[in-house]
Amino acid sequence: MHQTPEGKFSVSVWRKNKQDAEPVEVSVGVYDTAYEGQRAAESFSPPLWQEPGKDSRCAVCDSTFGYVLKRRHHCRNCGRLVCSACAERFWPRSMLPPTYNVDTSEKKVRVCSSCYGAGEDFRKACLSGSEEGAMAAFSTGCVNLRVPYTIYHNELPVHCAASGGNLNILAWLVDDRCCPLFLDREKKRSHATWVERTERVCIDARKKWKLLKRWGHECMNGHLYQVGWNFL
Repeated sequence: MHQTPEGKFSVSVWRKNKQDAEPVEVSVGVYDTAYEGQRAAESFSPPLWQEPGKDSRCAVCDSTFGYVLKRRHHCRNCGRLVCSACAERFWPRSMLPPTYNVDTSEKKVRVCSSCYGAGEDFRKACLSGSEEGAMAAFSTGCVNLRVPYTIYHNELPVHCAASGGNLNILAWLVDDRCCPLFLDREKKRSHATWVERTERVCIDARKKWKLLKRWGHECMNGHLYQVGWNFL
């Protein structure tokens, strides 16, 4: 990360796919503050792939690898070595950041049962408004907050939190984790088709808020959160 002449912060990460002879520097974006840039770097930095060894074991079930029934695979989300039984799940390529070490020809990527389960648990916790459940799933280190759930409705985690109605989760995602709210950098198009009708209304910053199924905003501690947009 380096500071631009305009005082903003440019972030790049290093990626090495199968087709790359050498690691390639990939620009992530330019951010207003160093804190935002650091959060972006954390999300876009690809995981280090675990090197296979003679005594390598599955990172999920701890079983030994075999040539037929327990073949080893790299989870594309966390980079750990897992056996075929623990790597039966697949995500669309779009559920991983474009900077991750994935072959560009892969339309679906193999993920381990731990990453798949953590992602599902986090989404369900956000949708149900369970702060404890969301934090527990995020603490696994397997949840990336900057990619959409394209296996469902393309919603981002922040949209799930808005739907679940828990302001603590929403504020944590927006203020602390600097999560994106839009699909494109021009901030014109929302990730989720259903989110265009989802909004929050600020009744009073110190009173209970309420979720409407039309336009709305939410205000908390002096911050205004707009979590639903019409397509422009």
